[in-house]
Amino acid sequence: MPCEPVHGAQAAILFISLYLVALDVGVIKGSLPPHGAEQFDGETPQGRKQRSTFFNYFVFCLSCGGLIAVTFVVWVEDNKGWQWGFGISTLAIL
Repeated sequence: MPCEPVHGAQAAILFISLYLVALDVGVIKGSLPPHGAEQFDGETPQGRKQRSTFFNYFVFCLSCGGLIAVTFVVWVEDNKGWQWGFGISTLAIL
């Protein structure tokens, strides 16, 4: 089945969505880890353990999000339509 090209408003929504996702990833990966790490006292063993736990959960959640994005959302887009995939992605970001 050949791909149908997008035009007009659909193309604008597609590219705006891609740019917003890129912006979001850049902001989250650049600012959230240091912000979370500074909440814990690195001078105490308890603080170092909590900081390590924070990073473990942070990376785990990023990995789970990526796994869901490349499996479940792609399956929905292939079987139900792109609008459903974009809708799920939009709801997840909100």
